[in-house]
Amino acid sequence: MGYGDGSVYFSETRGLWFAAVEDGWSMNGKRRRRVVSSKTRAGVKAKLEKLKRDIAAGSTGSNPTVKEYSDLWLKQKQYSIKPNTYDGFRRCITILNSLIGKKRITEVTGRELENIGYRQLSEGLSASYVQLMQSIWAMMFGDAARDGIALRPDVAGFRKVKREKSRRASIPREDVGKLLEQARKIPGGVRWGIALTLGLRQGEALGLRWEDIDLDAGVLTVSWQLQGLTGRMPSGIETIPLMGKYYLTRPKTGSGERVIPLTGSMVAWLREWEAIAPKNPWGLVFQSARGKPVPAEIDRMGWKDLQAAAGVARPNGKPYILHEARHTAATLMLEAGVLPVTVAAIMGHSGTRMQAVYQHPGHRLELEALTKVEGLIGS
Repeated sequence: MGYGDGSVYFSETRGLWFAAVEDGWSMNGKRRRRVVSSKTRAGVKAKLEKLKRDIAAGSTGSNPTVKEYSDLWLKQKQYSIKPNTYDGFRRCITILNSLIGKKRITEVTGRELENIGYRQLSEGLSASYVQLMQSIWAMMFGDAARDGIALRPDVAGFRKVKREKSRRASIPREDVGKLLEQARKIPGGVRWGIALTLGLRQGEALGLRWEDIDLDAGVLTVSWQLQGLTGRMPSGIETIPLMGKYYLTRPKTGSGERVIPLTGSMVAWLREWEAIAPKNPWGLVFQSARGKPVPAEIDRMGWKDLQAAAGVARPNGKPYILHEARHTAATLMLEAGVLPVTVAAIMGHSGTRMQAVYQHPGHRLELEALTKVEGLIGS
């Protein structure tokens, strides 16, 4: 018999006729071999012919359970995405496996994935997180289809839950003034000035090094962010190792790398901090009390402490989350009449950064924008 015709043989120990034929490749890259048996040679040859017809029709493809496939999928993803992203993928897949992990992947329906999403909503997860989960599931099932697994047709287009309207609040102008006033009273309080007026993301602020700031020229360059990474580092990810799990990595998006002009008062504030800031081996602008990179959770605690000391809170008495400082910075710029394209250039939003650079060389409008914000809040 030629390749693909299969082979027929008799097993004396088992007293049966067997036939085997190659059927493509398995998910782990190995040849997949199909075997049938019968008590007679004629019987096994008939089964072999049917098996070959099924293979030709594409009806014998791999059919692992959801958990079997997702385990391999996550293992492969580990080599191509950042560790923190991988952890998020793993959590979302774990939820899926807890519900349908034992089910054959070809038996999963789109309606089932939709209903699981609604179930997670009813159990208290936010719509935005459920939508993220479903997007990751859709990515995995899409890869399964590309691997040749015959999924149910409705899986490809299953509907995700609608994302709720953002509940992020902008901190009132007078409260921003209180926060900045309190921040000036504490060592390293310029951390919060940077958050509230320049709108740097948490990792971007904590990853700032003194070499990224030219106080004489009055500019700050955002080119790195601090991240605590665990697990295998994928190839192609540019990093600067600091200590333990802490690394400097490139910003979230290409547009996140940017140069921001500094107002005179911000330059003065940074000079004051530079003169008294403890030194660390990496030249970080901000460090923990032990001279180490600042953990994200410690930074968030500092933000809550600042609000408590300044007497600032939401109308319901709860503190503002840290990312709302960034949201506030953008809102203040818009309230000051700054063009959205200029706001985007300062904030590092994708899509408009290069347009802003070409329209406003020398960062003139960006500097004017930040000066307007200072005037707005009386900083």
